Amino acid sequence: MELEELKKSWSEYDKKLNDNLKLNETLLRRMNLDKSKREMHKPYVYEIISVVILFLTIAVITGLSIQLLGNSKFSITGFTAVVICILYLIFSIMKVNKFSKIEYSNTPVIKLQKDISLLKSLILRLRKVELILLPILIITISPILFKVIHGINIFENLGPFIIKISIFLGICYPVSFWINRNLYDKKIKDAEMFLSEIENYEKDE
Repeated sequence: MELEELKKSWSEYDKKLNDNLKLNETLLRRMNLDKSKREMHKPYVYEIISVVILFLTIAVITGLSIQLLGNSKFSITGFTAVVICILYLIFSIMKVNKFSKIEYSNTPVIKLQKDISLLKSLILRLRKVELILLPILIITISPILFKVIHGINIFENLGPFIIKISIFLGICYPVSFWINRNLYDKKIKDAEMFLSEIENYEKDE
C-alpha cells in the first residue's frame, strides 16, 4: 500500500513538474515575443514615417522642378533629386512590406528568428545603397531649394559651387565607404552567419 501511495504521489509530482515546465516555456516564449515586437516597432514606425515624408518631398520637388522648366539647370538637378527620392521611397516600401509580413503570434521561434534575420540583412543592404546616394541627393536638391527658399541662384557663380561640391564629395564618399565597410558589412556578415546557423539547425531537425 505504501508503495502504491508512493507511486501515486510521484506521478502527481511528475505531472505538476511537467505542467510547470510547460507554463514556464509559454511565459518565456511570450516574453521573448513581446521583446522582439518592442524592438521591431520603432524601426517599423520610422520606415512608415519615411514613406510619408518621401511622398511629400517627391511631390514638392517635382512641382518646383516643373515651375523652373524654363531654366534647364534647375529642372535637371531637381528631377535627378526626384529620381533618387523615388529610389529611397521604393527602399522604404520594401522595408515596410517586410516588417508587416512578420508574424509574432502562433509562429515557431526558429521561423521568427529567421524572418527577423532576413529583415535585418535587407535593411542593412539597402542602407548601404542609401548612404552612397545621400551625397548626390544633397547636391542635386540644393540648387532648387536655395533658389526657392533663399532666392539664390548658385549657378550664377558656378566656380565656387563646383569647388564646394568637389570638397563635399571628397569628404562624404570616403566616410561613406568606411562606414559601409566597417559597420554595415560586419553587421550583414553577422546576420548572414546567424541565418546560416538557423538554417543548419532546421536541417538537423
